[in-house]
Amino acid sequence: MRDVKDYTTLELPGFDLSALPAPPQVEKKPGLVRNAKVKTAIYSQLDLLEPLGESDQTGLPVWCNDPQLDQSGLPVWQST
Repeated sequence: MRDVKDYTTLELPGFDLSALPAPPQVEKKPGLVRNAKVKTAIYSQLDLLEPLGESDQTGLPVWCNDPQLDQSGLPVWQST
């Protein structure tokens, strides 16, 4: 539980505030006014669909029937 008197240290016998050194005064320098320019990043468009080959109207790759793959795209096991 918190005590009612928060500053009880100041009330101790022999504790004198006038004996404490004054905190040093820090001079604030006036802030520099800068004209902040917004740097715009240069973006380049990456063509990620090019390695996939042809695409349809939706942008999805066109299905190519590969004899080494089944209809789900998994490899067909062949007996040797």
